[in-house]
Amino acid sequence: MSNESDDSECSDHEFYDILSGDGYVHDVRPSKSNAKSTNLASVQALSYFDTKKKDFNILDMLPIVKKVFLKYNTTLPSSAPVERLFSSGSQILTPRRNRLTDKTFEMLLCCRCLKK
Repeated sequence: MSNESDDSECSDHEFYDILSGDGYVHDVRPSKSNAKSTNLASVQALSYFDTKKKDFNILDMLPIVKKVFLKYNTTLPSSAPVERLFSSGSQILTPRRNRLTDKTFEMLLCCRCLKK
Protein backbone atom coordinates (compact mmCIF):
# COMPACT_ATOMS: atom_id res chain seq x y z
CA MET A 1 0.00 0.00 0.00
CA SER A 2 2.91 2.37 0.65
CA ASN A 3 4.17 1.78 -2.90
CA GLU A 4 0.91 3.18 -4.28
CA SER A 5 1.27 6.37 -2.25
CA ASP A 6 4.94 6.66 -3.25
CA ASP A 7 3.99 6.28 -6.93
CA SER A 8 1.25 8.85 -6.55
CA GLU A 9 3.60 11.34 -4.90
CA CYS A 10 6.22 10.76 -7.61
CA SER A 11 3.71 11.36 -10.41
CA ASP A 12 2.44 14.48 -8.62
CA HIS A 13 5.99 15.81 -8.36
CA GLU A 14 6.58 15.03 -12.04
CA PHE A 15 3.39 16.86 -13.03
CA TYR A 16 4.23 19.96 -11.01
CA ASP A 17 7.82 19.89 -12.25
CA ILE A 18 6.49 20.34 -15.76
CA LEU A 19 4.55 23.35 -14.59
CA SER A 20 7.63 24.93 -13.04
CA GLY A 21 9.69 24.20 -16.15
CA ASP A 22 13.03 23.29 -14.58
CA GLY A 23 12.74 19.49 -14.45
CA TYR A 24 13.85 19.07 -10.84
CA VAL A 25 11.80 17.67 -7.99
CA HIS A 26 10.95 20.49 -5.60
CA ASP A 27 10.88 20.38 -1.88
CA VAL A 28 7.43 20.12 -0.32
CA ARG A 29 7.99 23.32 1.66
CA PRO A 30 6.66 26.34 -0.18
CA SER A 31 9.16 28.86 -1.46
CA LYS A 32 8.83 32.11 -3.39
CA SER A 33 9.91 30.53 -6.69
CA ASN A 34 7.48 27.61 -6.26
CA ALA A 35 4.65 29.99 -5.46
CA LYS A 36 5.53 32.20 -8.42
CA SER A 37 5.66 29.29 -10.89
CA THR A 38 2.43 27.85 -9.49
CA ASN A 39 0.73 31.24 -9.85
CA LEU A 40 2.03 31.60 -13.42
CA ALA A 41 0.76 28.11 -14.26
CA SER A 42 -2.61 28.90 -12.72
CA VAL A 43 -2.90 32.16 -14.63
CA GLN A 44 -2.01 30.47 -17.92
CA ALA A 45 -4.44 27.60 -17.29
CA LEU A 46 -7.27 29.98 -16.41
CA SER A 47 -6.57 32.19 -19.42
CA TYR A 48 -6.64 29.10 -21.65
CA PHE A 49 -10.03 28.07 -20.26
CA ASP A 50 -11.37 31.62 -20.66
CA THR A 51 -10.41 32.00 -24.33
CA LYS A 52 -13.10 31.53 -26.92
CA LYS A 53 -10.67 30.22 -29.54
CA LYS A 54 -9.83 26.56 -29.16
CA ASP A 55 -7.25 26.08 -31.91
CA PHE A 56 -3.68 24.96 -31.35
CA ASN A 57 -2.19 28.39 -32.08
CA ILE A 58 -3.35 29.61 -28.67
CA LEU A 59 -0.88 27.17 -27.08
CA ASP A 60 2.04 29.17 -28.47
CA MET A 61 1.06 32.06 -26.21
CA LEU A 62 0.82 29.77 -23.14
CA PRO A 63 4.10 27.81 -22.88
CA ILE A 64 3.29 26.02 -19.61
CA VAL A 65 -0.09 24.82 -20.88
CA LYS A 66 1.56 23.76 -24.14
CA LYS A 67 4.19 21.71 -22.31
CA VAL A 68 1.55 19.90 -20.21
CA PHE A 69 -0.66 19.42 -23.28
CA LEU A 70 2.12 17.82 -25.31
CA LYS A 71 3.17 15.55 -22.46
CA TYR A 72 -0.25 14.21 -21.48
CA ASN A 73 -2.30 14.48 -24.68
CA THR A 74 -0.59 11.82 -26.76
CA THR A 75 -2.34 9.13 -28.70
CA LEU A 76 -1.82 5.51 -27.85
CA PRO A 77 -0.72 3.35 -30.75
CA SER A 78 -3.05 0.59 -31.82
CA SER A 79 -2.03 -2.79 -33.14
CA ALA A 80 -5.40 -3.44 -34.82
CA PRO A 81 -4.29 -2.52 -38.40
CA VAL A 82 -1.26 -4.80 -38.14
CA GLU A 83 -3.40 -7.64 -36.81
CA ARG A 84 -5.83 -7.21 -39.73
CA LEU A 85 -2.90 -7.29 -42.16
CA PHE A 86 -1.58 -10.56 -40.70
CA SER A 87 -5.08 -12.01 -40.75
CA SER A 88 -5.38 -11.18 -44.45
CA GLY A 89 -1.99 -12.76 -45.02
CA SER A 90 -3.11 -16.04 -43.52
CA GLN A 91 -6.15 -16.04 -45.84
CA ILE A 92 -3.92 -15.57 -48.89
CA LEU A 93 -1.18 -18.03 -48.00
CA THR A 94 -3.20 -21.26 -47.95
CA PRO A 95 -1.86 -24.81 -48.37
CA ARG A 96 -2.83 -24.72 -52.04
CA ARG A 97 -0.82 -21.53 -52.53
CA ASN A 98 2.35 -22.70 -50.86
CA ARG A 99 4.57 -21.85 -53.85
CA LEU A 100 3.84 -18.13 -54.05
CA THR A 101 6.91 -15.96 -54.35
CA ASP A 102 7.41 -13.13 -51.88
CA LYS A 103 6.66 -10.54 -54.53
CA THR A 104 3.43 -12.25 -55.63
CA PHE A 105 2.30 -12.67 -52.03
CA GLU A 106 2.98 -8.98 -51.35
CA MET A 107 1.06 -7.94 -54.47
CA LEU A 108 -1.94 -10.10 -53.50
CA LEU A 109 -1.88 -8.75 -49.96
CA CYS A 110 -1.78 -5.16 -51.23
CA CYS A 111 -4.66 -5.82 -53.63
CA ARG A 112 -6.74 -7.34 -50.83
CA CYS A 113 -6.05 -4.43 -48.49
CA LEU A 114 -6.92 -1.85 -51.15
CA LYS A 115 -10.33 -3.45 -51.74
CA LYS A 116 -11.41 -2.84 -48.14
